[in-house]
Amino acid sequence: MLDQAFAFFKTGNFPAALEVLPDPSSPFISYWPPEVGAEAAYVRPLADFYARWDRLDYRGASDAIDAIPSGPSTGRWARFAVTDEMKAWVRRLAAPLPDDFRERAERLRYLVADLLANGERRIHQAMYEDAVIRAYRVLELVGQIHLFDYAMDSESVDPNHPKVQELQEKKEKEGTPLGKNKAGRYQLGRENTARLLKILGDERAKEMLELGKKGVINATTRNKSVLVHGFEAAAKTDVAELKSVYED
Repeated sequence: MLDQAFAFFKTGNFPAALEVLPDPSSPFISYWPPEVGAEAAYVRPLADFYARWDRLDYRGASDAIDAIPSGPSTGRWARFAVTDEMKAWVRRLAAPLPDDFRERAERLRYLVADLLANGERRIHQAMYEDAVIRAYRVLELVGQIHLFDYAMDSESVDPNHPKVQELQEKKEKEGTPLGKNKAGRYQLGRENTARLLKILGDERAKEMLELGKKGVINATTRNKSVLVHGFEAAAKTDVAELKSVYED
């Protein structure tokens, strides 16, 4: 049972580890050898913490930290001991998003890194469709972060900004003008955010636009995903292309 839990830990399947571990609060725990109960009492809170973190429940993971007892310094579970750096990382992600644009950009860089690692685990677990959605969101977030660096919010862009007006002129010529929210400000999607960054002179915009054209995460393919608006998988079986996107 503990061996099974350890195998699940190694593959990142933390909910499955919780399922197979004996519950120390159960009256049946007395039927197990004391050392098994003691090991389970440590591993269960650990599995709960990792499971919450892995499903992007940062607040839940932050709350679960305090329930984790001191871990072993040696033995097979030592590699999964929660370090102070990990605690700080999760608590940072669990904190409210700052109002200041540049502070918000800094905070979201941690989220991008976390989503990227999460998507890589989905690839390892053959959950390719989930990995596609995460890759698209990472690229989208990168654009939003860079725009925050310019003290601009892609969800609420000032239509009177000269660079924004330049983008709108281009969009009108293409027959796809920018849409406004209820406050009369523009809302930019992933591609238009990158295009605005290019007009602003951001040297990273070209690479962002090129990456956004890649097969598995371009807007057309992503929107046809069964997890978004479509009726079939976007990832299919081309794992090499998906891995290439993550590497880029």
